Amino acid sequence: MSRITPAMPFLVCYKTEVTSVIRGHHVYKEVWDATIGEMLEAAADKREEAREYDKYAVGLYKEDLLVGHIPIEISSLCFHFIQQDPDNKIKAVITGKRQREVGLVVPAKLVFTSKNKRYSEVLEKELLKRKTKFPTVTLKFKKKGVYRQFPYFYTKKILRN
Repeated sequence: MSRITPAMPFLVCYKTEVTSVIRGHHVYKEVWDATIGEMLEAAADKREEAREYDKYAVGLYKEDLLVGHIPIEISSLCFHFIQQDPDNKIKAVITGKRQREVGLVVPAKLVFTSKNKRYSEVLEKELLKRKTKFPTVTLKFKKKGVYRQFPYFYTKKILRN
């Protein structure tokens, strides 16, 4: 006889990846060293000095420490994506060593996740527009589509934070 194991429920999420950079490392290099594979969380930057420069500023945080910003070319898109739904998340994974540009930048892969298919489709469409509109910005767009996210691991990760 075969053994029956109860099925574990899962959540359907939509995932989009963009290869880009984290800006502002020259400002935060005193408090943070970029290590390859490190994961950062994105959230709207509410500081007044950031708002003066870009009203849609999106900061990248390691725990509660601000360590960089999403490029201004896609910051408004990221800001609206995060504000649209509390389940929408942006994570940045460091993919290389810091480089010289205008200031210091850190190569990273931005991972957008959403539970709503419509939000994901609009994001992908707008990212393609931004890619053609700003040729100097290197956006390598990769559509991932649907993946399964098991709630047990998801809640366990939330409890640790």
